[in-house]
Amino acid sequence: MKAEPGVLRWYRVYCWALAAMYFLVVNLGVFFLLMPPEKDLPVALKTAYGAVMLAVGGGLLALAVIGARVPPKAWGWTFGLVLICIGFTSCLTLPASIPLLIHWLKPETKAWFEG
Repeated sequence: MKAEPGVLRWYRVYCWALAAMYFLVVNLGVFFLLMPPEKDLPVALKTAYGAVMLAVGGGLLALAVIGARVPPKAWGWTFGLVLICIGFTSCLTLPASIPLLIHWLKPETKAWFEG
């Protein structure tokens, strides 16, 4: 079997960082759902904020954890590419996503996944 490309280590770090970030989003969603009613924030709005954060954060958390353990198969390369591109939606993750994408698109990385 070929040696693992160096970008894979950084990709896994990136995935676990995404997972930590989305774990915080899930916790914030739970906080909004359990927060006592306030005068400034209507209950329906607070519930909607919490539900959206819980649903989106939970889904992205699951994707990030799966991505960190992606197998060396052709679909794993595509899955990783999608996760890296998700990072382009936030200025927080953009500095890590750009170099990851550059190295992820190299032929040797794709060849490792295609085995």
